[in-house]
Amino acid sequence: MFFLEILKYADSILDPKFVCEKVGLCPSETKPKMLVGANKCTFGPSYWCASMDNAEECNAKEHCLKMGLLN
Repeated sequence: MFFLEILKYADSILDPKFVCEKVGLCPSETKPKMLVGANKCTFGPSYWCASMDNAEECNAKEHCLKMGLLN
């Protein structure tokens, strides 16, 4: 209920693009598109723990050592 009132006034006070970016509701054409696989750290433990460099890159060193996945 209050949400609609806030939006009604936010549109007249703030830049609509700024508001939609901050609340994560912009149409997809205005959001930067993330390509699948663009960030290798999203590959999971098979990537993180494949090497010490990967573990450090993905902030997963402690996890990989704890799970015994790094030598």
